[in-house]
Amino acid sequence: MAAQTGLDQTRISNGPATSLSPEADSLLGSLARVREASDLERVRVAVLQTGHVAMHWHAHTDIVTWSENAAGVLGLEADALPRHGSRYRALMQADHRDLYEAEVLENTKVDDGDGIEYGLQYELIDPASGNVTVIDERGRLVHGPQGDLQDVIAILRRAHDPSDGEARSGGVIDGETGLATRAAILEGLSRALAAKEASSCGLVVATMANISDIRDTYGPAIVNEAIVATGARLRSVMRGADMLGRCGPSQFAILLKDCSSEQIHVAGDRFVAAIRNDVIETNLGPVWVELTAGGVIVPASEADPAEAFSLAEEALSQAECGVGTSFVVYQPSPQRLLAHSNNRKHANDIITALNEERFTIWHQPIVSATTGDPVMYESLLRMKSADGEILPAAHLVPIAEKLGFMQMIDAMVCQTSLKLLESHPQTKVSFNLSDSTLRNSYAASRILSIVAEAGNVAKQVCVEISHGSIMRESSAEYATITRLRELGCSIAVTGYLREGLSINVLKQVDYVKIDGSICAGISERPDDLQLLKAAVEFARRAGAGVVGERIESQADASILAEMGVDYLQGYLFGKASPDHFHLTLAPIDAADDEVVPGAPASPPVAIQEEVAQPAPHAGTEAVPSEDSGEQQSGEQPSAGHTSQQPGGIDLLKSALSKLDSI
Repeated sequence: MAAQTGLDQTRISNGPATSLSPEADSLLGSLARVREASDLERVRVAVLQTGHVAMHWHAHTDIVTWSENAAGVLGLEADALPRHGSRYRALMQADHRDLYEAEVLENTKVDDGDGIEYGLQYELIDPASGNVTVIDERGRLVHGPQGDLQDVIAILRRAHDPSDGEARSGGVIDGETGLATRAAILEGLSRALAAKEASSCGLVVATMANISDIRDTYGPAIVNEAIVATGARLRSVMRGADMLGRCGPSQFAILLKDCSSEQIHVAGDRFVAAIRNDVIETNLGPVWVELTAGGVIVPASEADPAEAFSLAEEALSQAECGVGTSFVVYQPSPQRLLAHSNNRKHANDIITALNEERFTIWHQPIVSATTGDPVMYESLLRMKSADGEILPAAHLVPIAEKLGFMQMIDAMVCQTSLKLLESHPQTKVSFNLSDSTLRNSYAASRILSIVAEAGNVAKQVCVEISHGSIMRESSAEYATITRLRELGCSIAVTGYLREGLSINVLKQVDYVKIDGSICAGISERPDDLQLLKAAVEFARRAGAGVVGERIESQADASILAEMGVDYLQGYLFGKASPDHFHLTLAPIDAADDEVVPGAPASPPVAIQEEVAQPAPHAGTEAVPSEDSGEQQSGEQPSAGHTSQQPGGIDLLKSALSKLDSI
């Protein structure tokens, strides 16, 4: 029974079988010890009564002997029951044979005299009817003195229906699609690289980039169908020797055996084109799937399957961020490796500083445009280094956002600020809540709990949010913001004129902060004055107070006040400083770490997968405009004239055209 090669696995599980009944275990032991006809007869009767099939395969002759009920249990016509092992394996799904042969023919475990136990699950196809039956097989491999396979003794039974995910939920079978799991792909890659004839292998990870759009457009019922159909389309354009698996909710992995650097580019483009160039048919109608993929070539000499997966996923991330390409092959990059190293260091710095309570909050005044008196103070994070140096926290924010630390930091800032206000009833402070905190249901509920427990103190708080977090009224972010207002907080939206204009957004907030790139140096740009004045009036007609950021000269301050800007913030009125209040970021109280009492203002909405890119975190000075003139690297004022970001004037013109609609 010669081993067939170049075949992969999509619905086969190996390792100790756990799905067989206790009777099967007893039968298996009995078969291995059969010596007399009377014993054989008792075993035969037990097999028939329990719905199992007994099988003996003699490796040297390739002859298979079956118990008399085999055809019916295996779902085959009587005349289709094969009498040779090679013919039996030919009835298996092509994707399953490779793993079957690796487990049965190439098993390298040591036979201690009782045989080597194995367990498998695979699909059989009846050649007459085309019906598919899932089979559980458990047996023992008997080897000769020279280590050659002599006999295979096994018990087989029909597994659950192929559509029953429970039958395939363990091992290496994906319960929804029947494809290989990530573990199976890793195992297949290990075997392929260990093969003597293999030079290199390719691994491609592909994702359905528009799965959220499909769900929103057609409803959730179509999603699984689209995923299964996409997998089937990919299989149709793959080589027979390659292996297809599912490694995420809408993500696939393709193992390309004996693949060169040139071939993986051709294969990756073929996979993407096969999905993108035609619609995917489902029972609920046709859908168009946008596939994005990343790949990596793994040399056989220094293969690490787990690392290969990570590199392919990194290439996929590059493809998702790129423009004009849907497939990227991983290439080593010293700059990227350095960035990863820095990210790990920064992550460690964040956790260490939090544990040692070395994060502090400094405050910058926001003043009345008419009197110059402080009306509130914006909270800005600072981190104290191990040797006591105070540093802006801006360089740590992107890492904190990616790793979810910002949600914890936001809650700590919220609680620390509210405790400050309990002893300063005449003071008002603002702090930023990141988009990631507002999107995360647990993090948002923790913030709401802290604010609710503060009672009337919440009226002294202004929560700063990005423009994108309040754009969709059906979003979880919008519901959280609405609940904060009900609890007494005022809301300020940052990046006004930089991120866009929306009358609906302006009516839901108490303040808008005009981006500092527009305010700074406005006295030196007379051509922009009329447009900026229109934008200010646009916000005020909607009922929002207007804050001008990064004010560094009296000339700019005077012009903005004349336009109707209500509040000003910038170096002209003071830098961020610990002189106003000296606060150290404190751990969250256990009592506050609960869901907020009472129901939210709007019903909870499932968090959307497609979200806008988060704006820089205002509370950490990720961009100068958010800190009204402070730079990431220190507290040096910018030049008096600051050029606008691209598109600023267009946004101002848009504001002028919208005035009549208010």
